[in-house]
Amino acid sequence: MLEQAITLGFKASSNEAEYEALLVSLRMAKDLAVKKLAIHFDSQIITDQTIKEYTTKHLRIAQYLEKVCKQLEAFQTYTLTLVSQADNTHIDALGGLGSALDHQLKHSILVEYLDKASIKSGAGNRSVTG
Repeated sequence: MLEQAITLGFKASSNEAEYEALLVSLRMAKDLAVKKLAIHFDSQIITDQTIKEYTTKHLRIAQYLEKVCKQLEAFQTYTLTLVSQADNTHIDALGGLGSALDHQLKHSILVEYLDKASIKSGAGNRSVTG
């Protein structure tokens, strides 16, 4: 299991920050050539949107969701598990990525600084109709 902390150098809503953490986690797993990915996340909205139980009308969130779904295609299999904040109090601070890596891997905490959003700016608060 790898854990990470992310610092954002731009304004983001809490949901946007959650998506940024998920995208960083997916990029890291892809860079490590992970084939089977297990993601443990404590955001009900993000989890439901990613597994297509919820949709969004916010353009920026729709862009994040599209980017996450595209990155998930890189893995043979993946699971996205909703965990309660009570059960994983550190998950918000660390990004919540658990992957099927070799258990021999030493425990590491990575810190990544993002100075810009993973999606294009200028989308504002427009809505997507659907």
